Amino acid sequence: EKGGQWEKALEIVKSMEGRGVEPNVNSYNAAISACAKGGQVDKVLELLASMDGRGIVPSVITYSLVIEALDTESRFEDAVALIQEARGLGFFSKAFSELYKVDLHYCSTAIARNIMRLVLAELQSGFRTPGDITVVTGWGKHSKDKAVLPGEVRSFLQDIYNLELTEVPGNKGRLILPSGSIKKWLGGRQAADLE
Repeated sequence: EKGGQWEKALEIVKSMEGRGVEPNVNSYNAAISACAKGGQVDKVLELLASMDGRGIVPSVITYSLVIEALDTESRFEDAVALIQEARGLGFFSKAFSELYKVDLHYCSTAIARNIMRLVLAELQSGFRTPGDITVVTGWGKHSKDKAVLPGEVRSFLQDIYNLELTEVPGNKGRLILPSGSIKKWLGGRQAADLE
């Protein structure tokens, strides 16, 4: 879908409108996917806004495509804002079903990173109180070789946020983000804000 396919996808959506055929969520998802793969994040956002303007309700697939495109372009604040919006519509609910458990095992790497960004923002804002947080990544029963998500989430939390994690003995698909590590991180963040 690279090399101009996104332009064709946009033309198809426009031509549908010209022929009196109303594009639906699937039409938009296809166009959003093509634009994302073509690196056209602004077009992705225009399509999402166009859906809203037409009263077409985005699906979890729509949100996933847009969030992944934003993540690819390092537009993390926008990605987190869409995670919040999607959560308000009941999407990604498994990830947020418990206060001290974040279940990511049905998420892509990009979605998982942005859900964790939101969890950390909620901790920083005081919306979520520090406590031992279990992060469920699964161990990749459906992966051919090696599970990707556990390592990606671990690296993300350790390398980007300098958080210490604890392994759950006998369960490679669970990590514990200890309360002490969260408090230490929050203390460092508050000290940096004062400088």
